[in-house]
Amino acid sequence: MIQFIQELMVTPFSIVSLEKTSTKTPNPVYIKPHEERFRSTILMPSNEDVLQYITSKLDFKHTTFDVQEHFYGQQFSSRGKTQSMYLRTIKQLKDVRKEIEKRFGGKFEEIRGKKRLTYYTFKKEIQVVELA
Repeated sequence: MIQFIQELMVTPFSIVSLEKTSTKTPNPVYIKPHEERFRSTILMPSNEDVLQYITSKLDFKHTTFDVQEHFYGQQFSSRGKTQSMYLRTIKQLKDVRKEIEKRFGGKFEEIRGKKRLTYYTFKKEIQVVELA
């Protein structure tokens, strides 16, 4: 029996491996590999790409799900199979927000919206200068 791995592009940012088995038959059978042996690899966007996306919005207003939809085409859940990607994007967004705060001199404000959705809006710090 001949076995080898073939990588297929599923979305612009994810690669899923499939195992092709052939036993001298003209039509090979594709099976999903065992999860412990092979894992799907999802490529993360760079922090600079995420920063450019957020700064392109008015008042840098965004949600975690907006960013996930833009870069991955789906929303991740804090529970279940997509939990690790959810946590990775949360950490990346925190780092990007800190970088934006440093570059533009302000702070992000968390606003709770409908259905417990958190919106992040940038508020620029204003310096008061006293004139004599």
